[in-house]
Amino acid sequence: MMDMMAKMIRLTGGAILNIDYGGNGPFVDSIRAIKNHKFIPAPYYWQIPGACDLSAHVAFSSLAKYA
Repeated sequence: MMDMMAKMIRLTGGAILNIDYGGNGPFVDSIRAIKNHKFIPAPYYWQIPGACDLSAHVAFSSLAKYA
């Protein structure tokens, strides 16, 4: 996802402010679900769509290639 967003910014201009969990990646299975300030284990969060906040690690190295 970050590769796609970075390429679009490079081609069309603009900017993105990305504040999230991250590192130099790539990451595998970094998706996390949080509900009531607690982590919800996979695959349970797929059974309750809309009930959890989803987050994932961001590969900042992908963004840096296009910055």
